[in-house]
Amino acid sequence: MKFFNTLLISIVLLVPISAQAITLDFDDAVIAGVELNPYISGGFTVQASTLLTATSTAFAVNSGRSSTFNNGLNYLSISGSLVDRPKIEIKNIGGSLFNLNSLQLGSTKDSSVVNAQITAVNNLGDVLSMFVNNLTALSNISLSGFTNLSSVLIIGSVTSITSPTELVGLSIDNLDVTTVSTVPAPAAVWLFGSALLGFLGFSRRKLK
Repeated sequence: MKFFNTLLISIVLLVPISAQAITLDFDDAVIAGVELNPYISGGFTVQASTLLTATSTAFAVNSGRSSTFNNGLNYLSISGSLVDRPKIEIKNIGGSLFNLNSLQLGSTKDSSVVNAQITAVNNLGDVLSMFVNNLTALSNISLSGFTNLSSVLIIGSVTSITSPTELVGLSIDNLDVTTVSTVPAPAAVWLFGSALLGFLGFSRRKLK
């Protein structure tokens, strides 16, 4: 029995795991002031919409900030209402699982404050959630345990309301993601394992 378990483990270990780390920095997102949706790069889509109506809302590139913000490099912004809040969805185009290691989030204006809820679903169906409050300028946010994800949602909100028509704005930059994929073992490996298991079963019956 011990040998049988060792054999199974050995066969499983023959299936390697590959990982590719990239940073979605949006620096290739055309020029400042031009809107786009979705943003596609490195095998990922970053989609902008609103929470309730799911209305597709174009990202604004480098909109509403001073020229010195984020060292002049590109970032994306999206705005929604107090009820129909801005939502950003991140997915791998090929459906591969991925890890979200860190990102930058902030408001859309130098003077405004925004909160963000980061929600993700992993390969086991578990829902992971993290709240980040009182964001102004883009802030570095490190995440722990956001691994083997199928999708990520980021939803903006505000704590204090100054006007019923107030917009909720959210900016995003520098998503550090790692694509995790299982590389299928060659068919010969599985055939070899099956044949070996059959041989062991035959030998045990013969010994009896």
